[in-house]
Amino acid sequence: MNRLETAPLSKSGRCSVSPRSHLERPAGTPEILTVDNFCWNTFGLVPDLHYSITRRLLANATSHLNVELVREDKDRFYEQYAGPAPSLVFLDADHGYEATRADIAWALRAGARCICGHDYDADKFPGVVQAVEELGGCAERVETLWLLRGRAEA
Repeated sequence: MNRLETAPLSKSGRCSVSPRSHLERPAGTPEILTVDNFCWNTFGLVPDLHYSITRRLLANATSHLNVELVREDKDRFYEQYAGPAPSLVFLDADHGYEATRADIAWALRAGARCICGHDYDADKFPGVVQAVEELGGCAERVETLWLLRGRAEA
């Protein structure tokens, strides 16, 4: 899984219109980018079908609520992103230690004010817990949702 969401950016790694299209918006315009490559889903759908369904489900949001669906690998998105610092980054992608640490480190470098994610569960996803703890710690937890404490050096 490869998903990135941020506000004014959004989830860790799967989706695409144009990776730079958000730069054309007027300054101060609120936006949410949801980034996903659609390589994995719980239903076993092929990527094109998964993307098509997601596009239909988010049609109102993309048409009227300034949401942009970016179909792209999160790592490529990270390399190309040159927009403003995200207000929020929500991570729910690869649950391994290295990938989670890289996702959090990118959010820190991008200047995200709030970094949070899913699957903070030491039994099922020890890599998520280890990366969160190393890069600032869990400030707040609701079930398996986590909020990063402060800003650690990435």
